[in-house]
This record gives sequence, structure tokens and C-alpha cells, in this order.
Amino acid sequence: MIKTSLWLCAALLLAMTIGPVTFAMAQSGRPDGADIYLVLEPRASAGLTRDLARVGAKEIGPLRATFARLITAVPTGHADLQKSGYLIMPASALALLCGIKIKESVS
Repeated sequence: MIKTSLWLCAALLLAMTIGPVTFAMAQSGRPDGADIYLVLEPRASAGLTRDLARVGAKEIGPLRATFARLITAVPTGHADLQKSGYLIMPASALALLCGIKIKESVS
């Protein structure tokens, strides 16, 4: 009985983890309407700071995570960072994952 419960809990936990991660990875590389992105850097180094300056991107927020940065960048800067090997996720996709619906502005 306990083994069955543990297996069911493990399956539920796996399902709850795989869904959001798969959604986030599917949105990776898409352009964001507001040009705000989360840049994930798997190899914590000073290279990201240099690359952000090179493409003209700016960090947003008072805090910096160890392996990620929230930035604003023009579409060409976004593409350059992606070509450099960084994983880029649009902020609107992350907001949608958290249940925040963003209203698109009509221009």
C-alpha cells in the first residue's frame, strides 16, 4: 500500500514538473512584444555581462540571479544572444505560465 502511494505521488510530481518546463522550453527563442526576456546562462561566468553590453541589452531589476538575468533588448540583440548560445525566454510566456494574461496593445 505504501509503495503504491509513493509511486502515485512520484508520478504526480513528475507530471507537475514536466508541464511547465516543457511549456517554457517551447516558448524559448520567440520574440516578446515588450522586448523583455529572461536570459538563462548555464555556465555562470562574466561572459553574459560582456555579451549584453555588446548587443545593447540592459538588465532590469535591482537583483540578479546566479544563472539568469531579466533584460530588455531589441529583436536583433535577442537574436544575437540566442546565436551566442544563451537560452532566451520571453517574459510574456513566463507571465502566462504564472497565470497572468497580458493584454496586447493595438497600435
